[in-house]
Amino acid sequence: KLTDKEINTIDENTPMFISVGRMFVLNKKSDVREQIENKIKLCENDIKKQEGTKSYLEKQLRECESQFKEKFSVGGGKTSRSS
Repeated sequence: KLTDKEINTIDENTPMFISVGRMFVLNKKSDVREQIENKIKLCENDIKKQEGTKSYLEKQLRECESQFKEKFSVGGGKTSRSS
């Protein structure tokens, strides 16, 4: 978003380049802004997806922790040995 703000301050006739692999390609300001906006949208969607995954994993962690505590607290700390 910061890059998009900076590009807005630049004159429309200023040459702009986008890196493609090892080279730079001359583009119009409108094309550069469009590509940046698309990247922002993709990143925002990715963030939402990752947050969903994070909440799912946190829930799984809490469940595993409670199961772990339950299994080890049932025995009361005693271990059975067979002779």
